[in-house]
Amino acid sequence: MRGSDVNRGRGDNRPVKRVLLAGGSVFDVRSGEVSQADVVVEGERIAAVGRGLDADEAVDCAGSLLVPGFIDCHTHVCMTPAHEDPYGLPRSARSLSAVPVLAALLRSGVTTVRDAGIGRGPR
Repeated sequence: MRGSDVNRGRGDNRPVKRVLLAGGSVFDVRSGEVSQADVVVEGERIAAVGRGLDADEAVDCAGSLLVPGFIDCHTHVCMTPAHEDPYGLPRSARSLSAVPVLAALLRSGVTTVRDAGIGRGPR
C-alpha cells in the first residue's frame, strides 16, 4: 500500500501518509526480544514491521529503540501535591490541570493511562 491509497476507516478520501522508521532496534512485546527492523506507520497505525520495507517518507532510527506505547495503570493526573485545589476551582476546571501532566507522560512514551484518582478515603 502506498500514500495514494485512501484513508480507510475515516470515511474520507484523503491519502494515507506512510512513514518508514528505518533501521531501529524494535522491541517485540510478544517474545520480549529486541531485533533490528523497520517499522511502517500508516496514518496513525503501525502497518508493518520487518526488514527492507519502504514508504513515502523515511526517518533514520539507527541507534534508537522502537517500542509500542507504554501503559501507566496507576497515575494521578489531576492531583495537586496537597490533595486540595489551592485556587478553589470547581472540579470541572481542576481537570484542566491534567493537560501538562498528560503531555509529559506522552513525551515519555506513555500513550494510555488509568487515573487512580486523588487518593481520598472515606471521611
